[in-house]
Amino acid sequence: MSNYGKIDILMTYSYNYEQPDVSAFVEFREKCGWGRLDEETAQRTLTVGKVNVCAFDGAKLIGFGRIIGDGAIYFYVQDLIVLESYQWQGIGEAILTRLLSKTRKIAATGAIVGLMSTVGTEPFYKRHGFVARPNDKLGAGMMLSL
Repeated sequence: MSNYGKIDILMTYSYNYEQPDVSAFVEFREKCGWGRLDEETAQRTLTVGKVNVCAFDGAKLIGFGRIIGDGAIYFYVQDLIVLESYQWQGIGEAILTRLLSKTRKIAATGAIVGLMSTVGTEPFYKRHGFVARPNDKLGAGMMLSL
C-alpha cells in the first residue's frame, strides 16, 4: 500500500525553564478552565516554583508545568497544563520530562516527587514512574481546601 498522498506534519514547539509572564499565565489558566487569578495572586504562586517549564508555539504560551517544594527532599508537581487544542501532541510529555530532569539535578538523595492527578491521567504519570496511592507503603493521598 502506498503512502503517497498521506501527509505527516511534525510540529515543533519551544520550551524554556522560566516563569511565564504573569498576565500570560492568568490568561492561560483561564483558557484552560483552571479559573481566573488576580495578577498579585498569580505572581505569588509563580514565585514559589522550584522548576518551571513553559511550552510555546511561536510567542503563544501553549503549555506550562511547575514543581513546587522545599528544594531538597520534597517536591510536588503543582501544575501541568496544556491548551486543549494542543493536547495529544506530546507537549505534556515533553513538559513533565523536562520538569523531572531538572528536579533530579537539584534533589537530594532519597527525595520524592508527589502529585494529585486528575481522573484518567494516572497512566500518563505511571509511565514516568509515579505510583498510585493508596497502597500499603504510602497510605492515602489527602487534601484540605481552604
